Amino acid sequence: MISQLHAMAPAPAGGPTPGPLATFLPFGVIIVLFYFLLIRPQQKQQNERKKLLGQLQGGEDVVTVSGVYGKIVKVNEDDTMILKISDNTNIKVTRQAIERLQK
Repeated sequence: MISQLHAMAPAPAGGPTPGPLATFLPFGVIIVLFYFLLIRPQQKQQNERKKLLGQLQGGEDVVTVSGVYGKIVKVNEDDTMILKISDNTNIKVTRQAIERLQK
């Protein structure tokens, strides 16, 4: 029975152990991949949206985040604007409610 226990025991750890660089290198690669695949594109998209919202002016056709199509009638100083969505209908929205320019 003792010989069976010796056979089941793990082998002595006499092999080489990986260095700290080999241990942490995969984590560094994962962090770099996350940056280039997730974080950087999102930051670029946020900067483009910020630039678009800063350049809005009257007369442009836009689409709001809720899907309402309209034309900017007036841009107010308090980050709101008036959109004309039909002949006799104007709505007041915030600047951040604009999703994109209508093509």
